[in-house]
Amino acid sequence: MKVGLVGESPHDTKSVQNLLSRMYPELEFKNLISNIHGSMLDHQQTKNKLRKEFEFSKPDVVVFIRDLDALLSNRVELKKRLEYFREFRTVVDKKAVYMLNIYEIEALILCDLATFRVHYGCECAEVGAPHEIEEPKEFLKAIYKRYNEVHNPELFAKLECQLLLERSKHFREFIAKFDRAIN
Repeated sequence: MKVGLVGESPHDTKSVQNLLSRMYPELEFKNLISNIHGSMLDHQQTKNKLRKEFEFSKPDVVVFIRDLDALLSNRVELKKRLEYFREFRTVVDKKAVYMLNIYEIEALILCDLATFRVHYGCECAEVGAPHEIEEPKEFLKAIYKRYNEVHNPELFAKLECQLLLERSKHFREFIAKFDRAIN
């Protein structure tokens, strides 16, 4: 089964691919649109590229990876992201699952700071509610100044999947939807 990935940056899609491929080794993951960053996902031109890539690649399901860039309580931003998903899922014949990262994808790293500590050789305490931290990327940079999101794919390949499921309600909900989509 083929799974297409669409995200805000190549680092995000590769990170999610590295994580999901460990959880689902039987699936084939493919980035559907290259060189897309942030708000470029909202453009009509991107929608046209996605339609062509979807028709060419023929994935069985597409995962849309977006950052909310706000806390879940921000209904305005949440509405924007949900409208994006409703609009773009029509491009992929409604064969889509939405992975909405509360604030940023880096919140998932906050769910497993032990892996972050080992990877960077730094000290930091676990955080109580990773998805309630505004700007998790900056939080990680404050812990370790050399942290950079270009390292995320390597980090995500090491994150403890079970820990993410336990500590992230949003990731757990995404996995439940993803499981339904592939079964």
